[in-house]
Amino acid sequence: MEQILDNIHTTTSGTAVIIGSLARFLNGHIPTEPARKWIDITIHSDYVDNVRALGTPREIKGGTSFVYPITNQFIVQVEGYFLDVFVNNTETPSTEVQGRNVITPEGDLNWHVDLLMSQPSQMLHNKVVRLRSLYSQ
Repeated sequence: MEQILDNIHTTTSGTAVIIGSLARFLNGHIPTEPARKWIDITIHSDYVDNVRALGTPREIKGGTSFVYPITNQFIVQVEGYFLDVFVNNTETPSTEVQGRNVITPEGDLNWHVDLLMSQPSQMLHNKVVRLRSLYSQ
């Protein structure tokens, strides 16, 4: 996985931001590396072709279900891992962890709260509750 993260960093000129469970692990909020083989990242639209070239692109039928600021979403299969790529032309709050851009805990929580406000659902509500609990420890 380290090589994949290095390749993402290089191909996006260091602008990709790691999000999701891997970000929570890298930020020290979960004790073990996630077992699932998914790496969630957010990138600027300028780097879509570069990231697609890292492996085998897989489209999501119907495109993304997320609202602004996510303008597109796709998956790239790379060496047994799946990159879940969110295209976002706004700045994602991040901090450097182990030489990589990782979403801040506040940015992660705020993004999910904003999503919940625009797309209310029990699943998102439960996720916001879990993140608030995780980040308050």
